[in-house]
Amino acid sequence: MIEVRQPGPVEITDSGGMLMRLSWEGQDRYYAVDADLDRSDFTEAKLDDAWFLWSDLTGSVLRGASLRSSECSEALFADCDLTDAKFTGASLDQADFTRARLTGADLHLASATDAKFQGAVLTGAVLAKAALNRADFANADLRDSEFHQTRLIGANLSGAQVSGSIGSITGPVAVRDSHRTVLLDGPALEEWFRRHGAQIAVHAAYAPLSESEHRTDSQLRWKQKQNSVLQIRMLIDWEADPFWISERPEPTSRPAPAADLREYCDIPDELVEQIDEWHREWTNLLNWADPLATEFPSPEAEADWERREREFAELIAPLLAPHIRFECSGKVLNSGFPGLWDAAWDRAKRGF
Repeated sequence: MIEVRQPGPVEITDSGGMLMRLSWEGQDRYYAVDADLDRSDFTEAKLDDAWFLWSDLTGSVLRGASLRSSECSEALFADCDLTDAKFTGASLDQADFTRARLTGADLHLASATDAKFQGAVLTGAVLAKAALNRADFANADLRDSEFHQTRLIGANLSGAQVSGSIGSITGPVAVRDSHRTVLLDGPALEEWFRRHGAQIAVHAAYAPLSESEHRTDSQLRWKQKQNSVLQIRMLIDWEADPFWISERPEPTSRPAPAADLREYCDIPDELVEQIDEWHREWTNLLNWADPLATEFPSPEAEADWERREREFAELIAPLLAPHIRFECSGKVLNSGFPGLWDAAWDRAKRGF
């Protein structure tokens, strides 16, 4: 058993994964990647902003634990006790909560797309403004839960208990009706909820978003996109864009212009424009017939161009989330989370 509540050194788990305590922004946070943490005790642990990416917590106790804004994508929470756990704003995409106890859990603003909740107990859970698209709640207990602007597009509620639940959702949703599974939306889905003791309004999947819904959706998408990034390199490769970005699940890199960094950090517009101009100087010089023969007008011009590259990189580095590895022309400015890059490649090779 690994006790996470007390600060400690790096521990290598039996699975070869890693659990460690990191410190940034003046706070200690916990980080696990592809780690075997099954049957651990996290009771009332303070794990806000923690990472449990790809980790196995099967059978663990997390009663009253706080995991706000945590990164738990593809984590295994099967048979866990998550009573009163707080997952506000957490990334839970493709996580497995099969048979988990989530009584009174708070998933407000969480993203749990494609997550598994089969047979889970979520009585009294808060699911307001959560993104639960394609989540599987087959035979789950959702009685007395709160839905408000909850995205359930393509979710499966077959055999789920929903009596006493209130709020509003976006469908369509698969439900069991007359001993068969059907996809319902709109008034038909509202009627199904009513017959099963729930008072839930259903909004059209493609209806225009309100200002608050749009803001919530943007926040979820931005956080999810940011957490998926493994590495960003600033590198000139002939005519290609100057940034090379690697993301989960496939860590191979793709070229991107400076403007694309807005998806991962708050890069100022002025800096984007300066990098674009800097890159245009290169493409204007490029000898398209023989790229290797490309030359600057003078050594001084080349030195100035390289100086600006370093300055841009030094401005970008502190804008990136601490898990993202960032390098410029081979020099590492942000090392990222230890082991994350290697674990991503290992999973890609194994076909995950």
